[in-house]
This record gives sequence, C-alpha cells and structure tokens, in this order.
Amino acid sequence: MCKEKGHETEPLDGYCNNCKVSICDRCGETRHTHHTKVSIQQATEAEKLMLEETVEQVKTQVVELEMQMKTTTELFTISKEKIAKARKNVWTTVEELIRVLKEHERTMLTELDVIEKAQQRDYLTQLEHLQASVHELKSSVRNCEEILHKNVSVETVQAQQAEIERSKGVLKALKLDIYRPCHLCYRADEDYIENLTCKVPGKVFVSKTDPL
Repeated sequence: MCKEKGHETEPLDGYCNNCKVSICDRCGETRHTHHTKVSIQQATEAEKLMLEETVEQVKTQVVELEMQMKTTTELFTISKEKIAKARKNVWTTVEELIRVLKEHERTMLTELDVIEKAQQRDYLTQLEHLQASVHELKSSVRNCEEILHKNVSVETVQAQQAEIERSKGVLKALKLDIYRPCHLCYRADEDYIENLTCKVPGKVFVSKTDPL
C-alpha cells in the first residue's frame, strides 16, 4: 500500500519512470502528473529485461576474466620455464669457467712439477760430483801430508810428483759449472684477472617485450 499521507488505502499498482519509484493512482494524479508512468507489470517486465541483459554482460565478463586467468597462468608457467633455463645457463657458464681455471691450474702445476724434478736431478748430480771431488781432495791432502813427513829419497820424490799430478787432476776436474737453479716465477695475466674480477660473465635481462 502507498505510504504517502492520505493515500494509505491506495495500492501501489503504478511505476514512475522519471522518479524510479512505485506509485498509486492518486500519486500519479498529483506529484507525478507530468511524469511517464507505467503499470507495475510493465515496469517489472522492463526491469527484468534489463536484469537479464546485465546478467549476460556479467557472464561475458566472467568468461573473459577466466580466460585472462588461464592466459596469466600459462604465461607464468612459461616464465618459470625461462627462469629455470636461465638458471641452468648460469650454472653451465660458471661450470665452464671453473673447468677452464682448473685446467689452467693442472697445466701450470704439471709444468712446475717437471721443472722441480729436473732441478732436483741436476742438483743431485752436481752434489754427487762435488762430494766425490771433496773425497778425492781430502785423500790427496792426507797422502801429501804423509809424504811430507817421510825422509827424502827417490821414492819420496816420485811419490810427491805422482801426488801433485793426481791433485792437479782433481782440481782440474773441479772446474765444473756450479749448479745454479733457474729463476722461476708465475706471472698472472693482469688483463685477464682484471676482466675476470671487474666484469661479470653474464647478466639477467628482464623485458615486457616478447623476444619473438
């Protein structure tokens, strides 16, 4: 029933399109005289059509949003795959750099081992010669001292001459090249080290543009 004062007994059987409210017949003849009015049934049918149209629009929007959700999920999955691929490329790059450095380490250490063994061999050979010469010289000194303490005789002269020749032979043999180890050091490639420490072997590039 109408709630307007004096209209309480009138049923709301009309609808004002201008004010968008339900009205009774007396309202239509007073406050809504010049407004467009229709019956409640007509208003209901019209609103029903608009509601159905709205529902269809909403359903269409739901479908579009669900498609966007699906597309977003697919793109996210592709992005995860690209991140995994990029991560693998990082590992591969680092492993290759480590392999190159390890190979350089093995090569350099092998070369140093060869040099060290050669120097040790030369050192031991030279030391053996020197020890033999020292032994000969000490023996010569003992013999010379024994001869000097003997009485002068032909045998003494001959022994002296023989020992002199023998000592000269030992002294002559001593004129060997003294062992001198080669001067050795490891020089790092400064440019390579600088490039390796100051620069990065790769970068991560993020873009909204599809590479394709």
